[in-house]
Amino acid sequence: MKKLILMTSALTMIGGAAVAEITLGAGATLSYGNWDGATAGFSSSVELTADLAETTASGVTYGASMTFDIGGNSEGTIFVSGDFGKLSYGVDAFGATVTEDLGDDSGDLQYEYAMGDFSATFTAETATGAEIDDADVDANSWDLAISYVTGAITIGASTDSDDYSDMSVDYDGGSFTAGASFDSASAWDIYVGSSFGDINAKVTYDSASVAGLELDGASGDMGWALSYDTTGATTASVNYAAGDLSDPHGTHRCCL
Repeated sequence: MKKLILMTSALTMIGGAAVAEITLGAGATLSYGNWDGATAGFSSSVELTADLAETTASGVTYGASMTFDIGGNSEGTIFVSGDFGKLSYGVDAFGATVTEDLGDDSGDLQYEYAMGDFSATFTAETATGAEIDDADVDANSWDLAISYVTGAITIGASTDSDDYSDMSVDYDGGSFTAGASFDSASAWDIYVGSSFGDINAKVTYDSASVAGLELDGASGDMGWALSYDTTGATTASVNYAAGDLSDPHGTHRCCL
């Protein structure tokens, strides 16, 4: 409780001094399931987020975004954006792109640019010296992703410094969605989804990982997901994947 009060006070002080807008948010997930054949049980997560932003008279916006969870983990980014795009800096804060989970103390740089229906994102590692030796980080690693939207169809492609690349095509017709992707390792997946009021359903078939179903580590064969938006702020969901489940996050998962 003391840590939360101190953090809230610090944010208030910063907001009064220099930041025009501060947005606080929180989320909680309760899960029940048996992962990789283990005994069924519960798990939970709680996150607190804080976003700060200030826009200058010239139209340039700068700010920061922070996330804190119940496990003591935290991540954050600082950014500046305008007509030139958006430049961000954060420590392992851009998903599984460059140094996720490697634990280096230096951060990653990310540049995002959008023009009409076209967008691109470039992420690069900034670790040097002993950090590379300690964390086994490739100082020259980078990741580039581009996408183009035409009507209800989004075409995407990405590549990185390890010579990995992939392409995807997604269709979003509102109550009906579908998509397919394939990569340079000859892996592919397809999915279809539909919405019925507050109920959403999705079925995925994947040759290597059930990425379309977003079940961590679940690989091979088929998966499905059902979710129900109960109040607008709370969603109940049930996920199932059948195949080579090498990671303990995918056989059955249910969360509120």
